[in-house]
Amino acid sequence: MKKKGLSICRRVWLILVVSVSAVLINIVGLADTKSAIGKETKLYLVGMGPGDLGLLTFRAVKTIEMSDVIICSQSIREKFAQYIKGKEIVDSYEWAWLYYSTSPGNLTDREYQGYLKNKKERVEIVAKVRKAVSEGKTVSILDYGDPLIYGSYVWYIEELEDLEPVVIPGVSSFNAANAALKKSITKGGHSRSVILTCRDLPGARETIEKLSKHQATMVVFVPPPLEELVEKLITYYHPDTPIAIVIDAGYTEKTRVIKATLATILDRAKDEGPVWSYLIYIGDFLRLKYGEEPD
Repeated sequence: MKKKGLSICRRVWLILVVSVSAVLINIVGLADTKSAIGKETKLYLVGMGPGDLGLLTFRAVKTIEMSDVIICSQSIREKFAQYIKGKEIVDSYEWAWLYYSTSPGNLTDREYQGYLKNKKERVEIVAKVRKAVSEGKTVSILDYGDPLIYGSYVWYIEELEDLEPVVIPGVSSFNAANAALKKSITKGGHSRSVILTCRDLPGARETIEKLSKHQATMVVFVPPPLEELVEKLITYYHPDTPIAIVIDAGYTEKTRVIKATLATILDRAKDEGPVWSYLIYIGDFLRLKYGEEPD
């Protein structure tokens, strides 16, 4: 009887130890999260992921929960309604970034009107952020994907640098597209480098055509019309170079991948219209198996 009683006591003691340990782990985890976010910070730029709600990070959710004011676009407001319910919402003016740091003297009359409109919007938002922070409120600016990979809201952290904003990184459409391809993009046969770029901007020194000279794997965000892109790429890439178009990366039910070569992609994708949610990959990594040597 004594041995049986002792055995029961040991079991009870073990259960208590495990339970207390679990509670302490959760407390430490939450403390670490709060510490990582920053106790004194009052301004955040938060990456909300590229698509499915499941790609929203735990750290992003915790930041939103402790925020008083949320700055976001209408689409983010609708998509993430369950997380920002009850918060003070300020419209981010999705195109407010346009013409930031642009010299108005180089603009057409029509562009100048847009410049004035966007500048007015930025002044309005900045004033609201400063007022909220001065009142002791925590402000979070929500952006899709990862804010620092072709994000539109970088101007906030530059304009409000004195408030020491913290960036909460998010899952990028780049990460989601890599997963959709199911390939290691740094394992090309002729290059282990990856160039991230977008459609050529007026006056750009590093054009897609010039970058293609390096023969590295290239990923194009917000690409130009496919005919124009192929014409630029085929200057240096062999016509047989594999190319893939990833559409709606990050949306489980919508993500699609179209694979071909530079010589065949126009015919393969002829029924696809121009979509902003395209990411285009060029490189022999698309053809090679892991560890396989190129021809």
